[in-house]
Amino acid sequence: MSGRLLGALLVLLGGLGAAQAVDMKALEGGDYAALRAQRQGRPHAIVLWSVSCAPCLGEMALWRKVLGERRDVDLVLIATDGPEEGEAVRRLFERYAPSQAEAWQFGVTPARRLRYEIDPGWSGELPRAYFVEADGRVTAKSGTPEEAALRAWVAKAGGR
Repeated sequence: MSGRLLGALLVLLGGLGAAQAVDMKALEGGDYAALRAQRQGRPHAIVLWSVSCAPCLGEMALWRKVLGERRDVDLVLIATDGPEEGEAVRRLFERYAPSQAEAWQFGVTPARRLRYEIDPGWSGELPRAYFVEADGRVTAKSGTPEEAALRAWVAKAGGR
């Protein structure tokens, strides 16, 4: 085998299994309102999670299973961990999250302020999901949703 061919094969094989780079955005004061405003009129789900929350990882895996290859459902995942946990957040997001999910992580704005901006009645329990209808109605859910309920919401949000 020629050196060029062998080199090309090694480059190709080296790329297999490599995780796609995650565009992790930092959530700062005011970002949540902007995030919601840009989705106005469209159904979407916002799920809050943390690296120290085992049920959160299970919920992300459930979203991946339910969504499969669908690209018609808008899902935003927000890690409530601060910037110091960035590498762990990125690793777990790459491992458990659906590839079509938008990735956010709490930034340097105090977590208490960000939690209040997201939901003044939320005390920080995780996992926490907000299912937003096209008309703006929001259903908040703490804990991992049942698979059947999640499938029903995804079918409705995706239009099938």
